[in-house]
Amino acid sequence: MYLLMGISVAVMGVVLVMVFGSWGIILWHKGVRGLLGYDNVVVQTFEAAVVYSKGRFSQVLTVGDHWIRAKSAQVIRVDLRPETWSGEQWVTSGDGVSTFVRWSARVRVEDARKLVENTKNYGSDVFCRIQSCVKAAGTGLPYKTLQGTIGDPQDAVISAISASLAEIGCSCLGFEFLDVRPAIDMQEPREIGFINH
Repeated sequence: MYLLMGISVAVMGVVLVMVFGSWGIILWHKGVRGLLGYDNVVVQTFEAAVVYSKGRFSQVLTVGDHWIRAKSAQVIRVDLRPETWSGEQWVTSGDGVSTFVRWSARVRVEDARKLVENTKNYGSDVFCRIQSCVKAAGTGLPYKTLQGTIGDPQDAVISAISASLAEIGCSCLGFEFLDVRPAIDMQEPREIGFINH
């Protein structure tokens, strides 16, 4: 009987050591808040963190050290640094000349929540929207005027791109045509794509 009691006490001691040991480890690594079910999220100066709790939007965390309820929380980090996008495409100028254009655009995320909730593939969406605006700009200008814009910032195109990107929480900081040539100067059309720098 004493042996059974001794084993029970030993098992109870092991369980208590495990429970208090686990709490001690959590307390050591995360502090009292961690013990109470909170998780520490550190947001860097160049990012925002969109928090969803139980599948619903909760908040957008900005730069700094934050404590959030860890239970059923999802944190999506969004890089806010500007990105440069380059592309090549064919457009038909306003006077009907088939034209090859190479362009560069600088884009920045302005609203992290809009970006997360309104687009699944940020890169493809941004590139397609820029391409559509470039096509519209090329169609609206005669070839000679389009060719004269090489290297100059294009305010009208920047505004059009920003308006299009606003739907997904982004804006265009700059845009320029790098090359404009008539299609007859070009070889067979190659696959036109994009380069994200």
